[in-house]
Amino acid sequence: MKRFALIAATMFAALVNTDSALAQSLFKAPVFVAQPGLVTSNFLDAPTGSSSNTEFNFRVVTAIPTTITRTTLVAIVQWSPFAKDDASGFKTNAPGFVYGPVFNVINTNFFALDFDVLGAYGPAAEEGDNSQYTHKLVLEADAFFKIGKMMMSSTPTSRWASTSIYAFLANVATGIPSEASNWVLLTGLSIPIAP
Repeated sequence: MKRFALIAATMFAALVNTDSALAQSLFKAPVFVAQPGLVTSNFLDAPTGSSSNTEFNFRVVTAIPTTITRTTLVAIVQWSPFAKDDASGFKTNAPGFVYGPVFNVINTNFFALDFDVLGAYGPAAEEGDNSQYTHKLVLEADAFFKIGKMMMSSTPTSRWASTSIYAFLANVATGIPSEASNWVLLTGLSIPIAP
């Protein structure tokens, strides 16, 4: 996973540093979004003896649209400030960083569906991890219900027209102990910060 992150970062840096005209033609202006909500773990396919857990989760997203059709790059910082450490000492309230491409599958006036292939750099979850933070592969389906467009149809250029209710179903494919489900549900409100 570290090799994947290193290759992705190198390719990104090469694209940006090779030619600023290329970078300007490949990347559009970034969008910044606050996503307060809830994160629920162990709700689907939970191992015997484990129970579902829901915590407040705050995410700040930097989305960089690209000129590649239906593709956006994201960089996310997320944090569950009220979460308690679990019995094994796993720090569930430490910030996590998520990055990678997002591919839009469906986009209508009031609904959008994306598929993400993300890297997550967050608190170590497995007993044998040698570091407090590790890389994980996350596959995610993101549904957005565009309530801003529904409520502000008379002012579609308003920043608030991009407000959405979100539901993300994530499968953490690597880096999770066998005592936990790989499935995570994130729900909440997506609020544009800028532009």
